[in-house]
Amino acid sequence: MSPLPRLALIGAGLIGAEVHLPRLVNRTDVEVAVIIDADRERARLIAQQHGVKHFSDDLDAVLADDQINIVDLCTPPTLHRSQVEASVRAGKDVILEKPLATTLSDAEHVARIVAAAPERTVMVAENWVYSSAGRALHALVTDGSLGDVEVWESRHESDHRLPSGGQPAWNYDLEASGGGYLMQAGTHAVSLGRRLFGEMAWVAATSPQATGDGGPFLDHDMVVSLGFRSGVVGSLVLSGRSRRPGSRVLSQTLIGTNATVDADILTGELTIGGASAPSVGPISMGFDEEFDHFFASRRAGTPPVTSAADQVETLRTVAAIYQSAACATRVDVEGITAS
Repeated sequence: MSPLPRLALIGAGLIGAEVHLPRLVNRTDVEVAVIIDADRERARLIAQQHGVKHFSDDLDAVLADDQINIVDLCTPPTLHRSQVEASVRAGKDVILEKPLATTLSDAEHVARIVAAAPERTVMVAENWVYSSAGRALHALVTDGSLGDVEVWESRHESDHRLPSGGQPAWNYDLEASGGGYLMQAGTHAVSLGRRLFGEMAWVAATSPQATGDGGPFLDHDMVVSLGFRSGVVGSLVLSGRSRRPGSRVLSQTLIGTNATVDADILTGELTIGGASAPSVGPISMGFDEEFDHFFASRRAGTPPVTSAADQVETLRTVAAIYQSAACATRVDVEGITAS
């Protein structure tokens, strides 16, 4: 029996310690070997809490360790370009939190590095794509149950841009984050929309925080009208300052010529008129399933669905949305190139 692959978790903050690590330590197909954080004491405490034997604040030393096979990057987005490149060059497979990078240029650079190392598995952890609701929507679209989908509506509300949201400080630093709520949370919806309907053709966006200078800005709210090359039209509504009672709103509506479906990424609830609900297994936000997909892709040597190349196109769309909101004009997504 082959030994289990050994994984290093990089970044013991909110996502790393509370979302990724609890799932990883309970898997039977990987060993979490070390926790790494710039705050060595935090790394020690998190490792101790989860029964991980080793901790460190030295990423270079861990990447130089031939006994480490996989790195899980849960670090601020501004570090992703250098850390993914260093990890791939060190012969590691990589799963990382979205976004792939803070700029389209950096994302394209990372994708080139990954393409030059086809033996490596590199995947962006876009949980909406792997969620039970997301997979159900994909099944309904691909099997034709909805007929021709004509309209997609996506809404993402939370308090993440309010003090009550408890988000890390780098979320409010444009250089560290690459943008605001669109970059922090809207990438989920963009990736899911692309998974369902293909590439977007155009976007027309507005935001109360738009700067008017044509570049990314720290948005808290965004409303986007959009159209896909496939002919589907829709809207994306984002607000990180929602004071709505209860949990977040992560809703999706697809209106087809045969049926209409409302879905909730958070609860997994599906309401369908005109078609039957597909069977996609237990209700899930997709965190366990994204790891399932990563390890399955690694074993099979096949590219993951949310690959580096795929995420370049998500960030191209995000860049188009920022440009549209900043310049108050409709933007063709295909015309967006790295600056």
